[in-house]
Parts: sequence; C-alpha cells; structure tokens
Amino acid sequence: MNDFVSLGAQFAWNEVSLALFTALSPSGVFAAIIVVCWAMSGVLSEKQKRNIERKLYIPLAVSMVGLIASASHLGTPSNALYALTGVGRSPLSNEVVSGVVFLGLLGPFWYFTFNDAPCERLKRIWRILIVITGFVFVLFISLAYSVDSIPSWNVPLVPVAIWLNALVGGPLLALLTIGVAGGVRPELKRRAALLILVSAVAAACNVGVYALYGTQLQGVGNFTIMASDLVPFFWQAVCLFALFVAMGVFLAWAYLTRLQDKASSHAVFLAAAGCVLALSGIFLMRFVFYMLHLTYGLGL
Repeated sequence: MNDFVSLGAQFAWNEVSLALFTALSPSGVFAAIIVVCWAMSGVLSEKQKRNIERKLYIPLAVSMVGLIASASHLGTPSNALYALTGVGRSPLSNEVVSGVVFLGLLGPFWYFTFNDAPCERLKRIWRILIVITGFVFVLFISLAYSVDSIPSWNVPLVPVAIWLNALVGGPLLALLTIGVAGGVRPELKRRAALLILVSAVAAACNVGVYALYGTQLQGVGNFTIMASDLVPFFWQAVCLFALFVAMGVFLAWAYLTRLQDKASSHAVFLAAAGCVLALSGIFLMRFVFYMLHLTYGLGL
C-alpha cells in the first residue's frame, strides 16, 4: 500500500505545476470577472470604478502565476509554440490559447485603466470580451482532463469540481480585490455578502462532488491496482478541504462585518487570510487529483 501511495505522490509531485495552475487560474479568472462586473455598478462614480479596476492586478497576478506554472510543465519554449498549433483538436492547445487570449485582454485593460480619459465605449466592449474569454478559459481547463485512457480522471464530476473550485476561490479573491480598493461601500455590502454566500454554497457543493467522486473511485482500477489504493487518505483530504474553505469563508465574513468598525483599518488582512486558506484547500485536492493518475493496462 505504501508503495502505491509513493507512486501516486511521485506522479503528483512531477505535475505540481499543473496542480498549481488548475488551483489558481480558475479562481483568478472568476475574480477578475466579478471585479469587472462590480466596477460597472450604477452606484459607483467614475473615479471609484477606475480605482477598483486598477486593483485588477491582484486576480491578474493569481491567474498569471497559474499560467506560468503550467508553462513550465511544457519544458521548452518550442514545446509551448507547438501547443499553439493544435487549437481545436488538442485540449492542451485549447487551454493554453484561451488562457493567453484572456490574459492578453485583461493585462492591457488593467494598464488602460490608468488613462484619465478612457473611451467608455471601448471599455464596455473590452469588459464584455474579458467576461466571455474568462468563461471559455475555465471551460477548456475543466475539459482538459477528459482522457479516455485515464479512467480515474475521465469522470463527469472532474470538470464540475473545477468549476466549483472557481466559484469557491473567485468570489473571495474578488472581495479581497474590491476591499483593497475600498470599494465595499455601505450600499454594496449586500452584494459583498452575496459573494461570500456564493463561495459558501459552492464549497458545500464541492464537498459533495468530491464525496461522490471518492465513491466512484472504489470501482475504478486496472489489472494492477485500484485508484483508491493510490490515495487511501482521500476522505481525510476531503475533510481537510472542507475545513480550509470553511475557515476561508468565515474569515471573509469576519472581514465584512468588521467594516462597520471604523477602527478596523487592517480588516482587509482577514479577507487575504481567507483567500489563502481557500486556495490552499483547492490546491490540496488538485494535488490529490494528480495522485490519482491511473491508466488502463498493467501500469499507472
């Protein structure tokens, strides 16, 4: 049993860059989408909108870290260029190109927010494109692991879990971004509370999806090993994930409630800690997912 766990851990460690990518980028994408939509709120002045959008560097950085980590998995720049040639037929190519397009829109948009006299029509179109390409990027990330030769990955619950991960981490990261910008105004606290509620509901659903996934793994295997043998501590990992995201949601709520206290000028650190905990829980389950690499045949 220990030998099987070691094999799973070795494979996951070799793919740790992809685990980091699939943990961070979907949450960063959803956070950017939420922040862009928040900035379009009718109760904000143009100055407040620009101030919030200038903090897009936070979800941008999170998304970039994930994408850079995945690029390191490709090995050499020539491999990265080769990946671009498979658009439409390769899940990896679709994933890489959609990520480049999304970040290629979000990065210049953030830079454009420092223009004191921006073209509002252009910004409106730009925001729409960011939202659309963001959803497409997460979609291709979620579909990249539907591989027929890996039965432990080729499960409909796998893409669902990635979308739920984005809905857990994205709203918390968006709340942190908006909080850093001072954009959680009294009239918008209900919307901020809604972000936390979305994250909490997604977390509960995510725990359920992981529980169903763990149940399905009991019957998945090849001639050598069962998938459940690679991660015998799967249920403990799910419990730890639930604890991390629950603490993250709780700290985000504590941040929102402390905004009523004028003396709590450093309350934003609660939101930051909540993001770190939630993303850590997401990364844990992504690492476990890569441990479950099991092919048909006689080997892993």
